Amino acid sequence: MGYFCSECGAPLNEPLDYCPECGAPLKADSQNTFPAGYLSQSAIMNGNEHQSDVIAVCAMLFSILLPPIGLIFSVIGLIIYRSGTNKKLSIVSLVISIILGIVYGIILAVVLPDVLNMMQAGNDMTRFYNEFSSVFS
Repeated sequence: MGYFCSECGAPLNEPLDYCPECGAPLKADSQNTFPAGYLSQSAIMNGNEHQSDVIAVCAMLFSILLPPIGLIFSVIGLIIYRSGTNKKLSIVSLVISIILGIVYGIILAVVLPDVLNMMQAGNDMTRFYNEFSSVFS
């Protein structure tokens, strides 16, 4: 029967004295190991490969599409996931959110004045057209 570490959720083939992943002390007859198929809440949140990766995936998605929201999900992922792939994904999402947030901010700062000028020019052209057409009406 397989076991899982109660600290990090690492699968154990046999009861051991220490977890090979996190080094937590384990006893075969204590409350530090759980039979296969049963995971404590701390094991789920501490980097178990079976845990839900919704936060980490949302962090990655939003870090590309909307960096401020991706930044929030990344920080939540860093708090929730203590180790494992999801922790790494949260760190990568955090870096991407920061970089793309800066890039999007620079693009917005460069493009926005031009867009506002074009809108103003469009308003000027509309006003000119209205005045010009009223002269000949």
